[in-house]
Amino acid sequence: MTADADLATSVEAVVRSHDDVIALYRSGGTLDRVIDAGARGLGIVREGAPLVAVSRRDGELTVRIAVGTAESERAPSTARAIEQVVRARLLDHGENDVIVHLTIAHITRGEG
Repeated sequence: MTADADLATSVEAVVRSHDDVIALYRSGGTLDRVIDAGARGLGIVREGAPLVAVSRRDGELTVRIAVGTAESERAPSTARAIEQVVRARLLDHGENDVIVHLTIAHITRGEG
């Protein structure tokens, strides 16, 4: 596993452990997901690869995360809290200059 794959796995673990996260989705646009599905079909990307995307370009680290949460009213505070724990995890790995793209991809309303 590469260092960035290890980093993605570590970030994914901290995101999954957040109380308000009920699902984690593959990040990126439609084209990214189609390419990923094709790569998986060809066996290029191993099953169980992290859903969190970590990439580097010109020395800049970008982390992309897409989550589902249960409460629309708490979505903004949930996003801020997730970003904080992600940045703390990245600091643990020596990464302090990072772009974090966090998307609330789905909100599930409780039955009431």
